[in-house]
Amino acid sequence: MPHNMNVGYGRNWLQTIMSKYPAHGKSYFVAKTGTVPYNQIAQILIPDGDGDVRLFGTIEAAITAVNADINWSNSPWANGDVIYILPGTYAENLTALPHGCAMIGIGDDIRDGQYGVVIQPASGDPVDVSAWINGYMENIGFISSSTNPAFDAAILNNCKLVNCFFSGAAESTTATEAFVTNDCVKTTLKDCWAANATIGFRFEYVDGGDSISYLWMENCRSTYIATSGIYTSTNLVGPHSIVQDCQFMGSGQTTTKQIDDNSSIFDFVRCSAEGTTATEGGRSYNGCYGNGALVT
Repeated sequence: MPHNMNVGYGRNWLQTIMSKYPAHGKSYFVAKTGTVPYNQIAQILIPDGDGDVRLFGTIEAAITAVNADINWSNSPWANGDVIYILPGTYAENLTALPHGCAMIGIGDDIRDGQYGVVIQPASGDPVDVSAWINGYMENIGFISSSTNPAFDAAILNNCKLVNCFFSGAAESTTATEAFVTNDCVKTTLKDCWAANATIGFRFEYVDGGDSISYLWMENCRSTYIATSGIYTSTNLVGPHSIVQDCQFMGSGQTTTKQIDDNSSIFDFVRCSAEGTTATEGGRSYNGCYGNGALVT
């Protein structure tokens, strides 16, 4: 959401943000410690009824607080919390994500961090988690400065990621993947961008329990990818996964095999791809173009 930095992060601003992304549970805020946003919000927020101070200096600390408050024996177990992250580049290696919670990046620039939220550690994965369940994420950039993936979630179930940027170092393909998961059920990727990596969106089989089921990708794109914009390994199973209105482009990098669906589990609708080989595999193609030609 656009914000005039001269106005300050006051009470009206907080109310506007919270009304756009309402929390059914608790509201948590993250701002880099010592910054003007942190100091301004600290003067407004007060401990809630449980004694929790809902302002944190790191994303990891907010995630830890959310997950610690989950009672898995409850039904529903999710509290409907929201983590609001203020603009900045956060040099963090996240090894957990908040289950049953929304993570909202405040600002528009998900590629820089000057006016948006970017998670970019000096080395290692920005995100490397064993599982994320029932989560929502919007307006966050993940940039790997090394060969590691930008976003690696082994299990990604019932999640929705909107307007997120997954990338290796700029104009480089040294990062192995921009986005990778092994087991993905009822998850949506909308308006997301994978860039600057060997593989853009990777769906990788690891063991017999892995499947890609009911995935919906809409208006996503991959650029400057060396091998594949979207890739599935063999042996993955799963019904009803749709990739719609997506673009998989070289954008200055010659991509070997842009769409490489080795398990043929995706139905592609109104997609375009360009590469040495534009498309291979896939369950079906409807209104799709590879290197400018209709895919039949």
